[in-house]
Amino acid sequence: MDPIEPLVERAAVLVMTSRSEGFPMLALEAMALGRPVVATRVGGLPEIVADGETGVLVAPGDEAAAARAMSRLLADAGERRRMGTAARHLIVDRFTQGVMTSAHLAAYRRLLDRADTARVRE
Repeated sequence: MDPIEPLVERAAVLVMTSRSEGFPMLALEAMALGRPVVATRVGGLPEIVADGETGVLVAPGDEAAAARAMSRLLADAGERRRMGTAARHLIVDRFTQGVMTSAHLAAYRRLLDRADTARVRE
């Protein structure tokens, strides 16, 4: 078990107020556990967190907006559950091992096809 998982399981909402971010694995882990995410619009977060669907996106540095979003989700269990369920479904549909493996293999096949096409043109 990932050492962060027990902490995320106890959380109602994950908040990531990063000013920069690569591929946010913590957001994926929280969403896989059915937790909505309040996050800044930086790096890969907007590709993962669907604003209003699986969480809430705010501008980087806007602590007041992050606090409002967090407060809203903590106060509204129904909205939190709806977003958490949508987050879990998004992970299952796009980020499970099988889905990711298939996507990577398809990308490699496209690259190989392009390389073959380029060689034929030479």
